Amino acid sequence: RGVQYTCRSYRRLLARYHIRSSMGQTGNCYDNALAERVNGILKLEYRLDSRFATIAQARLAVFQAIWLYNHERPHLSLGYRTPYQLQQQHLRRWSMLRRRAVLQRAVRVLQWFVHQQYLRTGAMQSDRFVLF
Repeated sequence: RGVQYTCRSYRRLLARYHIRSSMGQTGNCYDNALAERVNGILKLEYRLDSRFATIAQARLAVFQAIWLYNHERPHLSLGYRTPYQLQQQHLRRWSMLRRRAVLQRAVRVLQWFVHQQYLRTGAMQSDRFVLF
């Protein structure tokens, strides 16, 4: 841990602006590894370690870097797909499962309705009516 991140004045400044510190535990080298990896990629591959003339330029650069990271950069851990591609695949699958569930419910309601109509006609119980 860097002493600059644990000093009282720094922690008060964070508290004043309602910012939560993301320090890891002492001695745990994997605690903050994912955040450090993403920050490293943003700095090295997207040049976010440079100085910007205005806050607007910095915001635009961060937005563009994150967009590229999520939409254009393939990730090894995702089978060389982008996070956006994986999200779209998940949404398509969820949508298909949801449509299937709605259709199955509609079929069950229709079967129940047809069965009720069948029973009201006074037909014999041994006769079977199968829908689909």
